[in-house]
Amino acid sequence: MAALTLMWTGLFSRAAELIESMRRAAATPGVTTFMQLTLKTDQAMHGALTADSDACLKAMREGLELARATGVHTWSFQLLAYGYGGALARQDLEAAAGIARQLETHVAGAGRFDLCLYHHFQAWEAMLRKDLMGALQLEKTALRMAIEVGCPTSRCCAGSRSPESLPTAATSASASPTCRRCATSCAASIIAF
Repeated sequence: MAALTLMWTGLFSRAAELIESMRRAAATPGVTTFMQLTLKTDQAMHGALTADSDACLKAMREGLELARATGVHTWSFQLLAYGYGGALARQDLEAAAGIARQLETHVAGAGRFDLCLYHHFQAWEAMLRKDLMGALQLEKTALRMAIEVGCPTSRCCAGSRSPESLPTAATSASASPTCRRCATSCAASIIAF
């Protein structure tokens, strides 16, 4: 849980150190499947949020293999969601579409935070496919869910995809450094589009 908090607050190098410690601990006897899956989910998330697509997709595959082998699917949605983001980060639309199809089977039982992430990545895919209206609608859905769940980083990242919010989010003194980086990055993507 600490690694997750570090990543969502933008402290990626500290999160990487903690994940490495978790990896070493997970190699010892007696570690539960749940802890191993938590580690794979943290690794996939870290890879997605730091644009390390290879690490993200590797962690996703390993985590899903372990989930299938053990029947423990606590983190399967998140593994797939971050893998979806990892594929999108490398602009591999074919792989992203395949992962999105796998995610669709989990949507009905997903919580709002998971759905926020899912819709955010769907919006990213729509942007890469040059479907601006679809991206806007999906990002609005992601933002609504982020607000409902009360997750400020997700609210910032989801909301920053709307072009009119970017200048404010990127320069606001009240915005967190993570929010400003996210908004600046999204603004660059929209300008490039």
